[in-house]
Amino acid sequence: MLNLANLAEEVQIAYCRRNKLKKGDFADGNSATTESDIEEIPKRLVFDLKKSPEEVFDALKSQTVDLMLTAHPAQSVRRSLLQKHRRIQDCLAQLYATDIQAAFRTDEIRRTPPTPQDEMRAGMSYFHETIWKGVPKFLCRVDTALKNIGINERVPYNAPHIQFSSWMGGDRDEFWKQVPSNEPYSVILGEVRDKLYETQERARQLLAPGVSGILEEATFTNVEQFLEPLELCYRSLCSCGDRPIADGSLLDFLRLVSTFGLSLVRLDIRQESDRHTDVLDTITRHLDIGSYRDWPEEQFVELLQRECHIRQPLGVVPLFEKLADLEAAPAALARLFSINWYRSRINGKQEVMIGYSDSGKDAERLSAAWQLYKAQEELIKVAKQFGVKLTMFHGRGGTVGRGGGPTHLAILSRPPDAIHGSLRVTVQGEVIEQSFGEEHLCFRTLQRFTAATLEHGMHPPVSPKPERQALLDKMAIVATEEYRSIVFREPRDLVWRRIYYGSLCGNGVDLMRVRSFLLVDGGMVGRCWRLQPNYLGPVLSWTRTIPSNIALSSLSGDWQQWMIRYLLYSQPGPKGFHGLLYSGWVTLLALLDSAYALGMRKLILKR
Repeated sequence: MLNLANLAEEVQIAYCRRNKLKKGDFADGNSATTESDIEEIPKRLVFDLKKSPEEVFDALKSQTVDLMLTAHPAQSVRRSLLQKHRRIQDCLAQLYATDIQAAFRTDEIRRTPPTPQDEMRAGMSYFHETIWKGVPKFLCRVDTALKNIGINERVPYNAPHIQFSSWMGGDRDEFWKQVPSNEPYSVILGEVRDKLYETQERARQLLAPGVSGILEEATFTNVEQFLEPLELCYRSLCSCGDRPIADGSLLDFLRLVSTFGLSLVRLDIRQESDRHTDVLDTITRHLDIGSYRDWPEEQFVELLQRECHIRQPLGVVPLFEKLADLEAAPAALARLFSINWYRSRINGKQEVMIGYSDSGKDAERLSAAWQLYKAQEELIKVAKQFGVKLTMFHGRGGTVGRGGGPTHLAILSRPPDAIHGSLRVTVQGEVIEQSFGEEHLCFRTLQRFTAATLEHGMHPPVSPKPERQALLDKMAIVATEEYRSIVFREPRDLVWRRIYYGSLCGNGVDLMRVRSFLLVDGGMVGRCWRLQPNYLGPVLSWTRTIPSNIALSSLSGDWQQWMIRYLLYSQPGPKGFHGLLYSGWVTLLALLDSAYALGMRKLILKR
């Protein structure tokens, strides 16, 4: 029933937005920090912030948003049910009882973990159904937004505007050729079609038996080769006075090729570090040079540096997530950049991933959010010191407890220079359906990321004053101590209860990987995730939001009372506290927004 209610709400949101657009009622000023509109943001930058239209145009041309689609154990809803939900959305006006009944009869969750192939097929379905059509429409809207501020030039089709990547699958007939001689475009595009077919067949053969009889010269090996004949057709049409034709479906296709390339998405390969250690330990033991596992860090770093001769260098993306890792991140990056051969290898560009989920479970939400902010500031300083352009890869989950929240607010709350026209962020699990399940959702998602990235780059937030940083440092220390005393230490006077989630079939075979949960009066606590190393089922969002409740509500003594009084009764706190909350600092606004989203008022009132 809740799923059907969500479907109805999504349809209603789309309906209201269409009505607003028809009436010319765009985003109002009160929602400036939480909403994005690709037509309103450029206007605000030009007319309110006095940026020139050319500056906005140049920023749009150069910025890149890379959305990393990734599966998650919590993504338990089956694809067959999602398809039924989509049909219900399409026909909601008629309320087809057959599809609703079929949805009720469809098992909601997977009874076994998805395979890499399952993840890949599910992820690719969004490209076929919404993203492929949604990207050109969104970029046409960007053209309209530029025209509204006086730029009569379209965004170049080859601008690195939107990119897609994937972890899914990486987490460990004869053609006729006779065409009339007076149709030169058909001749050129016919050759492109044939070469694309050969490219596809060669890739299929290499993936299956590993050997292909098709020569590499007969295929496209990079996107530039694919774009060349298409660009020739585009320029020819423009020179013949047929620009309206060129700016139609051909321009859309050029933009699609520039966005998706020959591979649709780039596949990131992820592997747990212990697997690498096991392999290298086996190799070093076989070579009688000792145990890699027991070596000091300097020794195995020297071995890897010496043996790392890769023809096509792979990018190394450090991940910092837990509190101690975030605190040590600047020193680790400085040490990495101090290696001369590594610095020359990266060509002045480095990507660093920061994780939002484990940091919240390790230290609690307040401390995690503040330490993530400080780590980004320090990492940017280190990168500038070594002359390296840093791209932050934000590993955010879907729920608020795992780093989720309003997209626009989350992007604007990054430190100055943290994005700088280049943003990479995960779109995880069932959030993919919420972001790309329908064409209007796809459009809205692209709009939010693009507009917020543009606004952050052209009107970056102001860094907090030192006294406010010191105040948050104190709050974070107290909150972490109280949180860890509840989650990781003895429960003291708290009443613990154990429940079991899952089901056993009649013959006693465990189909659901039954897991026990520990509860405490007032809600689930963060110890739960430590008890469930494998499949978590659909209650993952539920179990992982409560630690963030504790994160903000466990501030002991005066700190807790200040936060509670402010959130509930708008009462001022001690010197500096009131100014901190009313500073307009977007990072703090994002944190308080998360507190409301987690139902903090209800939690505190219960107590």
